[in-house]
Amino acid sequence: MGRVFAIFLALAWGLVACADWSAAVGGDSSAEQLAELQGKWVIVACRHDGRVFPPLQGARVQFHEQEMILMLPNEFIKARLAAEVVEDQRTINCEYLLGPDKGHTRHGLYAFHQDCLYLCLGPLDGPRAKDLTCRRGSHRLLLVLRRENPHEWDLAR
Repeated sequence: MGRVFAIFLALAWGLVACADWSAAVGGDSSAEQLAELQGKWVIVACRHDGRVFPPLQGARVQFHEQEMILMLPNEFIKARLAAEVVEDQRTINCEYLLGPDKGHTRHGLYAFHQDCLYLCLGPLDGPRAKDLTCRRGSHRLLLVLRRENPHEWDLAR
């Protein structure tokens, strides 16, 4: 387990250190940045405060305009989003509108690698995550998402 975690951290650090952010142009509006997230995603992996969450069977995320909706097995979470590129990093702010963290905000980073989206959010109402790691004591939330088949589900129905 420790070796798997070390490999995961190395991959996450590699994304930050080696990613080519040249496609992202500084000064893009939040709506332009959020456009690349739009759609439905499946949660592939999740960590909170350095601990692996148990498999989230059937857990999904949908990005729609400036909102993120998380459909977990026993929870429904909704957040308002704002995103921008700052110093060659894609940043995101999540203001929770529904769910256990309603009224709180997380500031984080996101990056794409192959067919996955890595979303690392800092502690509730705390500082922005500076990289895509989730060590114990950091109070960070790290989600790894994979784009879903567009015909599997639709929240608008």
